[in-house]
Amino acid sequence: MKPRDRRYAILRDLVELYTKIRKPISSSELVKEYGYRWCPATVRNDLAALEREGYIYKPFPSSGRVPTAKGFRFYARWIINSLRSHGEAAERALEGLEKAFEGIASLLAHPTTFDIWKEAATFIASLSSQIGFIISPDIGSLRIARAVLIRTGEKEISLHLLTEGELSERFPIHLPQRVNEAELKEAEEALEEILKGRALKDAGTIVEELGPRARKFSWIVEEILRALGRENRKVYLSGLEYLSEAIRAGCDIKPLFRVIGNERLFMELVLESRPDREGIEVRVGDFPVKGLEEFALVSADFYHGQGVLGTFGPMWLDYSKAISAVELIARALSAYTAAAPASVTSGSEGKAQPQ
Repeated sequence: MKPRDRRYAILRDLVELYTKIRKPISSSELVKEYGYRWCPATVRNDLAALEREGYIYKPFPSSGRVPTAKGFRFYARWIINSLRSHGEAAERALEGLEKAFEGIASLLAHPTTFDIWKEAATFIASLSSQIGFIISPDIGSLRIARAVLIRTGEKEISLHLLTEGELSERFPIHLPQRVNEAELKEAEEALEEILKGRALKDAGTIVEELGPRARKFSWIVEEILRALGRENRKVYLSGLEYLSEAIRAGCDIKPLFRVIGNERLFMELVLESRPDREGIEVRVGDFPVKGLEEFALVSADFYHGQGVLGTFGPMWLDYSKAISAVELIARALSAYTAAAPASVTSGSEGKAQPQ
């Protein structure tokens, strides 16, 4: 083994051991834990070189070493590359994930995508032992296959939309006045005339194309479209209880709570942390928001890059477990949506056409 390769192998082991015991690691602990054939002096020299390169540091002069953000990033990149090549990290990552495969079927069996996103965030959190999150695809950019109106109160109705890829969402709508069941049914037909085969974000520009029957209920339709004009991309979070470990370790989590308490800010943070927009991305301590220097984000895209999921935690999180969990759920959700055929296409007059 070349000296450089040996040095980085020692770095990987140091980061792995640190994430397990979270205390400074000495050269003798590494030799004992991993049974190196190299003498302790060689390990000490390599640790000194890694310290000069900025991968590790000593909290105080007589202590062992602790990984820096740069060291954690190196370790995370190694895991991602190894997973892609089915290397050593792939074998480590699969350990302890048996329950994931048992839960995939139940996860995708939920009746609506709202339930799937919510359950997937919980699933990621339980697998990674950190915060799990889902940023759903923007339903406004997807073509509508079916629209159904259901009364939920005197002036309240629920709009259920089924989109291409068989994603479904429900939207609560408050009407300014009551409508009877016959009117509600006709409004539903008028709404479907507008939406079917169209992207939701474009529906507001085609109200003038309504037929005579649809124009009769244009006030209902316009009220619904106005409600749907709001942000249709949502954040689902789970696993905040896992931050207790970071609190005990002395991390200042107030900046993190400010971010996750603001859905728009959290969404922007995650999306800005993914410049490539595809595949798995790991960020350690380098965020556009101050105060998150001690935290790490592991994320991946799904549904043709329109959705993002991942896990957020302290920088000493178990990267092998987090990366494999994120990749596993991203693949499951992408396979689920890919398996459902797109339901509609826009014809020359905006009508639905069979595929």
